[in-house]
Amino acid sequence: GGGGQRGGQRVLQKGMHFLGKSFEGSYAYDSPQALQSLKNMADAGVTHVTFTFCWYLNATRSQQGWRFATGPIVPVPGPAPSGVIYANASSPSDAELTTIIAAAHSLNLTVKLRPTVDPHYEFIAGCTEETADKGGCAGRGEIGHTFSSQQWTDFFEGRGGYGDYVLHMAALAERTRCEILSVGVELTAAMAQEQHYRTLIARVRQVFTGEIHNDCSGFPGFCPTGVKFWDAVDAIGIDAYPALTHGIAKDNGNPSVEQLVEAFQPFI
Repeated sequence: GGGGQRGGQRVLQKGMHFLGKSFEGSYAYDSPQALQSLKNMADAGVTHVTFTFCWYLNATRSQQGWRFATGPIVPVPGPAPSGVIYANASSPSDAELTTIIAAAHSLNLTVKLRPTVDPHYEFIAGCTEETADKGGCAGRGEIGHTFSSQQWTDFFEGRGGYGDYVLHMAALAERTRCEILSVGVELTAAMAQEQHYRTLIARVRQVFTGEIHNDCSGFPGFCPTGVKFWDAVDAIGIDAYPALTHGIAKDNGNPSVEQLVEAFQPFI
């Protein structure tokens, strides 16, 4: 679930994330299993659904930081080209996204599209599929942490870069009448680039007429105070990942609801 404030009033959203097939154990968005899961969510009282999925960064990591190839964005799954951001076989196609969004709207669900970018393990020196699955490789928050000014410009404005990716998804979100679009998911280093993000958000607003969110991580800390462009978006998204069971003795069995509620208080 989630919530927010509008007009000084707190608004509870009975929401769930719906992960794409980029994540282990998930199905393609247009599969019978996914469509049935969506119906199950609506039957359980969910009112908002967030579709989270990955495209990937075609880059290598060295002592000099991330190095990008150049090339056009690829809007459909397929072999990894030389482009900066690309879709692979685990990324949803535009057709798959269109199908699941239409299904959600038919169930009267409010839709948030949450395009995510990850560095693929194939392009990280010393990283394998096994270590990536265990969280042992560099993550999306580290993308660009040693970039030069020119590299940041290439990332946000270059052909096939992050800006093209977000604008592609903004156009899809507008065509499918999504209510909400995220322009960033846990890109800690990138979100420190205030002016680049402000420019990107202004370009997105020329394409997409719904609500714009930005979702940061590292809470409490960089998120939310390190992000300086909150006034340019419509809502602050916080990916908190709170460790709710720290301090609870393991021999006590499962924590109670009361213990979990108490542990969550510092994050509210």
